[in-house]
Amino acid sequence: VVSLSVPLFAGNLYHARGAPFAIRQGGVLYTGLAAWRAGTLQELLFGVPTGSTDDPRLGAPGQGGTIDDPDRLASLGAYRLQASSSVADLGLALHVYGIPPGLRDYYGLPLPAGAGVALGAHESR
Repeated sequence: VVSLSVPLFAGNLYHARGAPFAIRQGGVLYTGLAAWRAGTLQELLFGVPTGSTDDPRLGAPGQGGTIDDPDRLASLGAYRLQASSSVADLGLALHVYGIPPGLRDYYGLPLPAGAGVALGAHESR
């Protein structure tokens, strides 16, 4: 359970490997993404639901090892999206909100690679 004090949340992925979605905001416990949206207007942009509780299908989460050299960060393959990931084109179009999305992802791949950008740091192919 995560406790929040209320910034805007939009377009995020909430996944807790085998645990159900649960979030506490303003003293209220919400046990589903739809309930949290309805109760707080979070994960809504212009009335359209955003966010997901899907499994991102990361390569090997938690097994990335220790990186002690910033020049080796791109070798952290445990957090790359697998080809079967459902979050490949679900990222928000940040430029619509005046936020430049950058030209490359965490691993140096050009953005975007598909119809949209991926959620997270890896622009999967």
